[in-house]
Amino acid sequence: PLAGFDYWKDYLEPRFRRALRVLGTSPAVEEALSHAGQLWSRSAAVLMNPDVTPDNLLVDGAGRLRLVDCGDLTTGGLPWLDALNTANALPADQRQPYVDYYLARDASPPSGEQLRALSTAWLARAVGSHYVAGRLRTAGAMLEAFSAGDSVFPAALGASVSRPHEAHSGLSADRDTAR
Repeated sequence: PLAGFDYWKDYLEPRFRRALRVLGTSPAVEEALSHAGQLWSRSAAVLMNPDVTPDNLLVDGAGRLRLVDCGDLTTGGLPWLDALNTANALPADQRQPYVDYYLARDASPPSGEQLRALSTAWLARAVGSHYVAGRLRTAGAMLEAFSAGDSVFPAALGASVSRPHEAHSGLSADRDTAR
C-alpha cells in the first residue's frame, strides 16, 4: 500500500459501503460503522498485516518463523483484527486455540468499546470479502446476524466476552458456508 494508507478508511469501510449499497443496511450497522470509524481514528496507529496466514509463514534454516508477502502491510487502530484475519485462514479446529493464545500474550486485551469496534471492522472485512467474491447470500446472512446482535467473529474472544456481538457465531469471512 502507499504511504499513509489506512486499512479502515481506505479499504475496509469503502468496500463495505459498496456492498451495503447492494445488500441494504440497518440502523444497527450504520451506528456500528460510525462507532468503529471514530474509535479507529482516535486509536494509536499500529503496524498491521491483514495477510498473516499459514501460507505466508516460512521456517528459515535456523528454525525461526519468517513472514513473507508483506504487500498488505499497513497501519490501523485495531491490531486484534490481524488475529481474526489469521484465525479465519486456519482450519476450523485451530481457530479458537490460536485466538486464545493471541489474547493470552496481549498485555492489554480489547476493552468492551474496542470489541464493539472490532466486531464492526470484522463485519466490514467479512461482508466485503463475500461481496467481491459474489457470495451475496452469505454477505447478507452476516449482516442479518450482526443486526440481530449475533457475533460474526471466526472465534470467541475469551471467557470475558459476554455481549452478543462478542461471541462466536461460526460464520466465516471467506467461506460460503456457516460452520
